[in-house]
Amino acid sequence: MTSPSSWSTSSTRRALRALGWSALLAVAVAGGRQVEGRGGEMARAPDFTNGGRFFDQAVQFVSAGQPVVHQVRNFYADLADTQVQIEGNQQEGFLRLWFDQQDRYRFEIRPERALAQTTTKILNGDKMWVISPDAQVSAVHGTADGPRAIAQLKQDRERLADLAAFLTLQSLKGDNVRFDYEGVTQGGGAFAGDWLKVNRVVGQEAQIVFFFAYEKDAAGRPVKATWPGVVTVVGDATKKEPTEYYLLRDWKAGPYFRYPARIEAFSQEVPGAPLKRFLMAFPQDIRINANIPPALFEAPQVAPPK
Repeated sequence: MTSPSSWSTSSTRRALRALGWSALLAVAVAGGRQVEGRGGEMARAPDFTNGGRFFDQAVQFVSAGQPVVHQVRNFYADLADTQVQIEGNQQEGFLRLWFDQQDRYRFEIRPERALAQTTTKILNGDKMWVISPDAQVSAVHGTADGPRAIAQLKQDRERLADLAAFLTLQSLKGDNVRFDYEGVTQGGGAFAGDWLKVNRVVGQEAQIVFFFAYEKDAAGRPVKATWPGVVTVVGDATKKEPTEYYLLRDWKAGPYFRYPARIEAFSQEVPGAPLKRFLMAFPQDIRINANIPPALFEAPQVAPPK
């Protein structure tokens, strides 16, 4: 597998993440001046005009003619044939995930969709519960292992929040956010394709890199950006924050917007290190800002045996 780390120019810190389910790029500055890289080298001048245009075109492609999502309040995903491997913990099966802005998250996994062997984890603020396949409820908060388990579930929740932002795109815009078009590039291996490279710049830091597929004219020049094929969230090796690559493939039309039928995510501890895949999933249904019942995040009732 060819790492896309060669697509960018210098490392910068990752500010978008309390974890990632989600690079190494230049630090861009305002006003059309030249960009000074972290090592003091002078790089190219940023192109915010085309960067903003291509990003807006991708937003329109994802929204598929529907009103764009300006802010993700909640998120639901039904994922088939999923493999998750984070910090030595590996889980496989069919997943259903619910995310809510109010520090709430619900995770359900079963080995096969037809089997009633679901394990459920619920996060509500700093409280966490686990429901085993035999319906036994355990409160994790207040236990010796509680802080670690709760911290991990909060990280998973933030990964889902990152992923929701990647899928809607519009919610990544803001008053101090600009998009810098760096040019056409190519990826290899799992990242194969012709891409428009667009850096999301906040202040003077590029935190996220988008690689958009695009339509070409007869001469092969880019005309219009379409779907985000690769999204890179910049890490910081000095803080032990890995760079994460999200591979979004086979986009299809859903009832509300387009979404990828295949998602893979990789982490890279330091530049040049091997990529480690921590997620592979095949979305069956994705809903954003839907009516999620609050009861899904409440403390589960303990049912005595019958």
